[in-house]
Amino acid sequence: MKLYCRSGYVCATHADDQDIPADTYDAVMPDESVDPAYIISVPDHYPIIGSDPEPEITPAILAATKALAKRRVAAEADKLANTITGEIPRSERDSWATKAAAADAHTAGNATARQTAMLLAEAEMRSITIDALALMVLERAAVYEVVAAKIAAQRSLTFEAVDVAPTVSDVELALTAAKASANSILQGLQSDP
Repeated sequence: MKLYCRSGYVCATHADDQDIPADTYDAVMPDESVDPAYIISVPDHYPIIGSDPEPEITPAILAATKALAKRRVAAEADKLANTITGEIPRSERDSWATKAAAADAHTAGNATARQTAMLLAEAEMRSITIDALALMVLERAAVYEVVAAKIAAQRSLTFEAVDVAPTVSDVELALTAAKASANSILQGLQSDP
């Protein structure tokens, strides 16, 4: 990808060969939608990369590239989680740990009145027993906890690789490795029964 500046010059390049205009660029290219996660502001006085001679990638451009890379990694991590969970709203996913704790307490026989009321309300709405709901919640929680841990670990590892990358090319390599790892996680999950 190329990061465009207000003047239309290419300020830096990035992984996947998409052209991404910065938010100071005057016009979006025809037929291109721009994901806000990919937009950054960079100065508009750099010459086009690929022209002769190749301009020096300044620390500011490297820092901007790293910031963009981290935003892309975070967006891809969320996208991967949505692939696994479906389009479940984040607010509902945030409640899963509380529900799992209630289900765990229920199966252990030491649920509080509040935990029991929460599980019972959902069980009644779904026309199932509270015991069946608790087991279902615990099974799903076990799977999601593993998935979430893998996604979080991949995001953290990629952030670390981006942080120490000395060049734009090394940032691109970190993103390429992260994409391969994310695909591997997804394939592993899809192949599990």
